Amino acid sequence: GQGTSESWWTRFEDPSLTGIVERAVLSNRDLQAAAARADASKAQATAALTPFIPTVSFDANWNLSPTAARGFQFGGIPNLSGEEPPKTYWTASAAFQAGLEIDLFLRNASNYQASRFDLEASRGDRDAQVLAYTTRVVQGYFDVVMAKERVRLVRRQLEAQEQLLELMELRYDT
Repeated sequence: GQGTSESWWTRFEDPSLTGIVERAVLSNRDLQAAAARADASKAQATAALTPFIPTVSFDANWNLSPTAARGFQFGGIPNLSGEEPPKTYWTASAAFQAGLEIDLFLRNASNYQASRFDLEASRGDRDAQVLAYTTRVVQGYFDVVMAKERVRLVRRQLEAQEQLLELMELRYDT
């Protein structure tokens, strides 16, 4: 979207005008670039929020290993029961970490505020370009409409002058 002023020309209730303006706006590369800059500013403003989001991680692992891989341990593996120790053993671990950056000097807050101002400025630039461009297109459209109307009036005037000439000639003849 191009803001709330994007369809001001529809108030003229002229479908031809609306179609022309919409096609012109969609095909204008400068307006597409302005919209892309506004989108990029929005992405930067969103990215500026990341320092305020806590980081969370969770790691877990488990292993199955042969008992022989344990190697020599101090005192060895006690075998009080007289049974043979198991051939394999399991180990597992898990870790959960969470963190939040403390912005003591408000650097992150200032960066976020600056990115919001950039976003608003780029949206304003985009909307101003759309408004200026659509104004020129609408003005050109009405210039053409007025020129056609002038041609129509001149033709009617010419017809009236021809009729007047015929009347004058008839009057002269009589």
